[in-house]
Amino acid sequence: GYTHGNYGMTWGYRVISPDFPFEEGVEWDNKYWRKAVVMMTDGVNTIHPRYSAYGPTQDHNLRPGDLDDRFEETCDLMKDDDILIYTVTFDRGVNQRTKDLYKECATSEDYYHDAPSKDELIDVFERISRELSNLHIRE
Repeated sequence: GYTHGNYGMTWGYRVISPDFPFEEGVEWDNKYWRKAVVMMTDGVNTIHPRYSAYGPTQDHNLRPGDLDDRFEETCDLMKDDDILIYTVTFDRGVNQRTKDLYKECATSEDYYHDAPSKDELIDVFERISRELSNLHIRE
């Protein structure tokens, strides 16, 4: 398919925000809550030759590198808001550039996981769920 990882990160950011359009999120400085996002991909950011999330491809000058740049910008904004970011690349088709992009986006390298197989993906999500549970229990 045609992957737009920047859209996934942007919507993840919106969902945990206390601002419009999902106003149910607690305030950023609430001491009882720690916000976390898990972002995963099985592909490289690409743009369809005829139509994308940005409209007809002929009507804009966006390239896959622009999607990567927007992804990085969103990750940086989320880190500025002290959001824990877990990133996961899965499937054997993810190239090294995308793996590096997701590794850089994660809160730290410990929060990035590559899971080229189904079993490894299950293990990664079990690990992330344990880490989030431990965070909740400790605080």
